[in-house]
Amino acid sequence: MLSVRKHLIHFLLSRGLLENRLVVDGKVLIYDASSRHKNFVVRVRDGDGFFLKQARSTQLDAMEREAACYHLLQNEFPALAELVPRFYCYDKSRNLLILEALPEAENLLLYHSRANSFPVELGTTIGKTLGILHSKAVDHRLSKQPFLGKMPWILLVHTYGPSQFESPSAAKVLEILKRYPDFAERLEGLRDLWRASALIHGDIRFSNMVTHSSAVGLSLKLVDWEFADIGDPLWDVGAVFETYLTFCISAALTSQKTSQENRSYEFYQRMQVKVDQMKPALGAFWIAYMSTVGLDKKRSKGDLDLCICYGAARMLQTVFEATARSHELNQHAIYSLQCSMNILNSPARARSELFGF
Repeated sequence: MLSVRKHLIHFLLSRGLLENRLVVDGKVLIYDASSRHKNFVVRVRDGDGFFLKQARSTQLDAMEREAACYHLLQNEFPALAELVPRFYCYDKSRNLLILEALPEAENLLLYHSRANSFPVELGTTIGKTLGILHSKAVDHRLSKQPFLGKMPWILLVHTYGPSQFESPSAAKVLEILKRYPDFAERLEGLRDLWRASALIHGDIRFSNMVTHSSAVGLSLKLVDWEFADIGDPLWDVGAVFETYLTFCISAALTSQKTSQENRSYEFYQRMQVKVDQMKPALGAFWIAYMSTVGLDKKRSKGDLDLCICYGAARMLQTVFEATARSHELNQHAIYSLQCSMNILNSPARARSELFGF
C-alpha cells in the first residue's frame, strides 16, 4: 500500500491537484475503495477530495468512453454538469480517471439497505435527474464522441448459443429462457421498438446513483458511465424499474427465516410487502420523469409498458452478469428469471398489479 500511496500522491502532485505542503504536513489520506476496478479515495483534510479509478486491462475502451462522457458533460453541457461528479482528468497511458470525491457520499443501494424504506422524494429526484439527462437533444458534439450506437446485448441473447458463455450457469440460464415459446419474439419486438434518440447512461442501478451533501442539501449524482451511448432513453427508465424490483427480491430473500418447505410461500409474502412499499416512490419517479421530459400523456401508457419491458430485459441481463461469477443458479437468479419472463409475457398486467399504475 505504501508504494501505491507514493505513486498516487506523485501523480496528483504532477497534475497540480495537490500541494507539497499538504503532503509534508500529513494532511493527505488515502483509502482503498476497489471493486470491479482499482479505486482509491484521496482526502485532503479541510480541503478537496479525489476519486481515482483505474481500469482493468480488458476494460480500457469502456474507461475511455466514461472519461469522454464526464469531459463532455462538464465542458459542453453546463446544464448536465450538475448530474455528475467534477471531472479532473483522464490519463490514457495509465488508464486512470480522476474525479471529485463527493462529500458524505452514499450510493442508493447502501442507502436503501440502511433506511429499509423507499422515500417518495428520492423517487422524484431520480425522475428529474434522468429527465434532465434525456432532454438534451443529440447534436454534433455528441456524434464526435466515442459512442458505439449499439443496443444492449441482452436484446440479442436469443441468438446466442451456450458456447458464447464461459460460465456453465450462464449457459444454463440461456437454456431455461429458450424453453419459453415466445422468448425470442419478445426480444425481437423490443429491438424493433428501440429508438436511439438521446445520450443515455446505459447502466442505471442503485449502486450507480450516489447521494451526497451539498449547499442545497442532499443531491444526487450519476456515476460509472462506462456503458454510456446514444440510445433509447426509455432503457434508462426501465433500468430504474428493474433496480427497484431487484432490490425487493434481494430484501425478500434476505428476510427469510422459515424452514425450506415454507420458503417459497414466505418469499412471495415478503415480496408483496416490499413491492407495496416501493410503489409510491416508483410512481413519483415516473411522474417526475414525464414532467421533466415533457412526455405526451396520450403516449405515456405505451411508453410506460415499453419501459417495463426494457426493465424485464435488463433484469435478465443482471441475471447473466451475476451467474457469470457463480457455478450454480441461486434463488435470486431463479426468482428474477421468473419475474422478468412474467413481465415480458404480460406487461399490462405487470403495470397494474406489480407496479400499481
